[in-house]
Amino acid sequence: MFQLEKKVVLYRVGSGLYPESDFIQEVLSDSCVFVMHYFGAMSQDFISSLLERDLVVISDVTHLLFDSEKMQYLSDNSHYLVSSLRKSGPFPDGGFISSKQHILGKPVKGIREDFFALRTAGIMSRGFVARDDFDDDENYLLLKKAERMLAASSPAAYGCSYLSKKILETVDVGVAAGKIKRNRLSLLGRLKGRLDLCDDESAVSPYFYVGFKRLVDRDFVREELARKKIYCPIHWDTTWSDSPSTLSDLIFSIPCDARYGEEDMGRVADIIVSC
Repeated sequence: MFQLEKKVVLYRVGSGLYPESDFIQEVLSDSCVFVMHYFGAMSQDFISSLLERDLVVISDVTHLLFDSEKMQYLSDNSHYLVSSLRKSGPFPDGGFISSKQHILGKPVKGIREDFFALRTAGIMSRGFVARDDFDDDENYLLLKKAERMLAASSPAAYGCSYLSKKILETVDVGVAAGKIKRNRLSLLGRLKGRLDLCDDESAVSPYFYVGFKRLVDRDFVREELARKKIYCPIHWDTTWSDSPSTLSDLIFSIPCDARYGEEDMGRVADIIVSC
């Protein structure tokens, strides 16, 4: 953002994960607002207040891909939608930028395919490093080359690789949404009354968040889940900010997408309760 000579203004998120809208009156009329719809939480009032000011709305819909109703609303009421596919299911790569209101640029060449090929080669070389004493520089150079390829093609719109597209074609959104919802409800039922929870029963987000009182407890549970091959990301890393939030020390996200079942959710809940 510094290269673009733009000022970045952060807004706070209140109860229920909905943004606090007080800052809107201070935002200049030619600004854009990047709205994070984490864990399926979406505030129509917030979006409406942005549009009333003629602000450009960019919605991150990564946590809403399987919620057709909210996706339809945001598609109609956002200037741009962005998403990361890897957070939503078994997709090896990719994200997307879409818009009903603007024609997006396209790469001159197959940038995504070339990038994915280099990135895959770089990731595979990590295994060779550990197993066969493969030169670690190869991994580094391949990944850097892939990143430079994307940077050189900016600001073109990126899709996903051929492999991710084919996987997407096999996904039954209705079935996936039902499975995600059952997983969320399973976690809610097992953990209610024990932790701070994302308790929106209508949400169809592929992530479920829990809050801990102590960082040591959060890290213990995260490490135990990793041993069970369930890898939980930490959102809201605000250590770089002038006013860092303690949320990044107390909250982490449990994947509950269609790759998992209720038995998996039971193992997750047992580990959390053991803390």
